[in-house]
Amino acid sequence: MKMTERFWAYVAKSPDPEGCWIWTWTTTPNGYGRFWTGTRNESAHRFSYRTSRRPIPIGLQVLHRCDVKNCVRPDHLFLGTKADNMRDMTDKGRRAHSGRCGRTKLTSEDVREIRRALEDHPSRRERYGLNSLLAARYGVSKQVIWKIDRRTLWTQISP
Repeated sequence: MKMTERFWAYVAKSPDPEGCWIWTWTTTPNGYGRFWTGTRNESAHRFSYRTSRRPIPIGLQVLHRCDVKNCVRPDHLFLGTKADNMRDMTDKGRRAHSGRCGRTKLTSEDVREIRRALEDHPSRRERYGLNSLLAARYGVSKQVIWKIDRRTLWTQISP
């Protein structure tokens, strides 16, 4: 069986003429399909685009119009940069809101409050003890508090 025939054997095509074609085999932990090409693992949607449409230029990503991670329908896929992907995500309301970023437990205001609390305690010994209290209060590790204090985490948040 040819590689492309083997690939399409793992696809469930929707009866809806506009519906997604779902990859039914191996997926990554975040839900994207994976396909063994015989020499390497490749994202299923990238394989679909590459074999059904045209080559993918270096530096471009294959994006989903439908926002279904394991959809491999070629006309649901398009090329774009990482910036295009972020803009598409924001435009479709899939980006974190209210000061939250991805899976984080903290908001921008939480980070500001943590920094203000630490600034009120100038000695290293006081800050060390406060790290534990703040970590428990906000449900994060002491290392996260330490990195916020050192401004190596949440660097985009000004005081």
